[in-house]
Amino acid sequence: MAENLKGIARKLSRDVADLVVVVLDRPRHQKLIDEIRHAGARIRLISDGDLSAGIAAAVIGTGVHAVMGIGGAPEGVITAAAMRCLNGEILARLVINTLNWNSALKRWASRTRTRSTRPKTLRPETTSSLRQPESPTER
Repeated sequence: MAENLKGIARKLSRDVADLVVVVLDRPRHQKLIDEIRHAGARIRLISDGDLSAGIAAAVIGTGVHAVMGIGGAPEGVITAAAMRCLNGEILARLVINTLNWNSALKRWASRTRTRSTRPKTLRPETTSSLRQPESPTER
């Protein structure tokens, strides 16, 4: 955590002590909160609204420099899209925490590996049937 905060501070030309990190106020984040405090950054705890907090981190003047913690996948995807639109950055990873989701993800991954992602090309016989009009009246 300390290295991540130092990197953020360096990119923003600030000291770690000047950073404000937003974290959802949840029991699962207690270790994270302790690590952020130990590194010297300030914390703003929120009860909900992690999507708006993520957007605030990309907007100058909000006083939010980072958002950290565990959240839902839909909120993470929406926040990532918003951050991209605002020229912000997001570092995230998908964590599957149930066996049902884990097996569904493995099935999806095995199906997508077998599909070709290359665009299909037209065969010569297809392109020859496409002809240009011969006269201006045909156009």
